[in-house]
Amino acid sequence: MAPRRRNQEGDVPAGFVEEQAANIEHGQAADAVTGGNGGAEILVATAPGGDLGEVVGALRQMMEENRKMLAENRQALKENRKMVVETRLALEENRQVIEENRRCI
Repeated sequence: MAPRRRNQEGDVPAGFVEEQAANIEHGQAADAVTGGNGGAEILVATAPGGDLGEVVGALRQMMEENRKMLAENRQALKENRKMVVETRLALEENRQVIEENRRCI
């Protein structure tokens, strides 16, 4: 069973990177950690003679990039929600104008 990657707040739980690095060290698929991104590099790094520290560093970097993207996505979502509200208000105003025009006709 794959571990949960996010808690309810959308943050990566403490110890996730280390746990996943340990999973790789024990031969589990790298794509379980990376979702397919960077899995090949991790498998190469964990091959005989590979450096697990590099793997953990790469995972931490990916986690930081994902956190940045999550923050950007949250901001975009807030902006989109605001636009939805503005669009609904404009739609209601248009409906009122249409109704007034019908009364005048």
